[in-house]
Amino acid sequence: RTLAPALFGFCFSDRVEKAMEVENEMKRLHLQLTEVEYRIILAAIVRTGNVEYGNYVLECMLREITKVNAETSEIVATFFRTYHERTNGAVEGDSEVLRKYSVSTEARVAADGLCNACGEKLEKLDLKEMEMKTLAKKIADLALKRETKNESFRQFTDWVDRNGPFDIIIDGANIGFFGQAKGGVFTFMQIMSLHEKVKKVYPNKKPLIVLHTRRVKHFEKISPRNKQMVEVLKRNRELFATPQGSNDDWYWIYAAVLSGRKGMLVTNDEMRDHIFQTLESKNFNRWKLCHQMRFQIYDTVTLHPPGLYTECIQRKQSHWHFPIYGKRTEKEFQPITHYLCARQEEEEEPGEIKSN
Repeated sequence: RTLAPALFGFCFSDRVEKAMEVENEMKRLHLQLTEVEYRIILAAIVRTGNVEYGNYVLECMLREITKVNAETSEIVATFFRTYHERTNGAVEGDSEVLRKYSVSTEARVAADGLCNACGEKLEKLDLKEMEMKTLAKKIADLALKRETKNESFRQFTDWVDRNGPFDIIIDGANIGFFGQAKGGVFTFMQIMSLHEKVKKVYPNKKPLIVLHTRRVKHFEKISPRNKQMVEVLKRNRELFATPQGSNDDWYWIYAAVLSGRKGMLVTNDEMRDHIFQTLESKNFNRWKLCHQMRFQIYDTVTLHPPGLYTECIQRKQSHWHFPIYGKRTEKEFQPITHYLCARQEEEEEPGEIKSN
């Protein structure tokens, strides 16, 4: 809050070097910049013809944000379209290659990741097994520090070690409140319907529902049949009831990350509250994109598993793709299909004249 106005002020007055000093200080203080800050910085770079910081800002965006809106995409497009004229005359030496980019803000990416503008396929950018284990340990360490009942969380990690690994973690609270306004009615049977759907679609995978014990006990009290349903889930090790005084978010996110590269987390939670802010990192963001399975429950249950490619900013050498979320036209939870595609054209030496 203190540094952002200074950053904006320097950008709006086209004092790029001063703005980058503020950006450096924000990074030193571990303050994460958002799409808004990067858009404003990049706009100033384009206006001033700055050749020093543009690539650095793009690399920061690649690491720290996943997609851009239509306004940001236009500024990024202008950056690439003017790249050649900004660098022409600023490079040193006759042998320096000047880049020209072919840019499309209407590129479409198919379900298999193929971009129609360039013919390249976007990749699945998942974490490595060791990176997942490191992230799971970070989650466990934070939970043990922040949970008032940290011994209960420690018992949960032991329980998962004994009974896991689990392949599909189900965020029970998120499913139970689906379709309800804030303060709405919790529906346990929605969890059961989704659980049944998961087992039908993924018969060889091991699911686990994570839900607060208060919700479980309330459901059990309604009828003997409900109590029997819960007992079956617990006997099959398909339900874990988090204890009173605990935050079940820590439990399901830990189990989901621990499930490894083939694991999935069923939730529509955007994972933006204070718990997940403590985990904010490029690894956590990348993990979410590769492992979160969204859902809908209306007349039937619909699952939306992660795609064949990661829906995020991607760079392959000098070839860039930016997902544009402002142009999403498909049904909710469907992949973004509109991308900004910037691909480097055939290399041209300074002063070279091409024949027709």
